[in-house]
Amino acid sequence: MLFCCARHFIRALTCFFVALITLIRALECFFVALVTLFGALECFFVALVTLIRALECFFVALVTLIRALECFFVALVTLFGALTCFFVALVILLKRSHAFLLRSSLYLERSRAFSLRSSL
Repeated sequence: MLFCCARHFIRALTCFFVALITLIRALECFFVALVTLFGALECFFVALVTLIRALECFFVALVTLIRALECFFVALVTLFGALTCFFVALVILLKRSHAFLLRSSLYLERSRAFSLRSSL
C-alpha cells in the first residue's frame, strides 16, 4: 500500500512538474508574442513616421513648384510690361520724328516759297 501511494505521489509530482514546465513554456510563448507585438508596433510607427516625412517632402516640393510657377508668371508679366514700355516709347519716337519731318518739310516749303518770291 505504501508502495502504491508512493507511486501515485511520484506520478502526481511528475504531472506537477510537467504542468510547471508547460506553464513556463506558455509564459515564454506569451512573452515572445509580446516582444513580437512590440516589434510590430515599432515597425508600424517607424513606417508611420516615414510616411509623414514623405508627405512633408511632397508638400515642400509642391510649395517649391508653386513658388517657381509664381516666379515664372511674375517674369512673364514683367516681360510684357517691358515690351509694352518699349512699344509705347517706339510710338512716341515715331510720332515725334513724324512731327519733326512735317515741320522740316513745312519749313522747306516756306523757304522755297520765300526764295521764289525773292527771285521774282
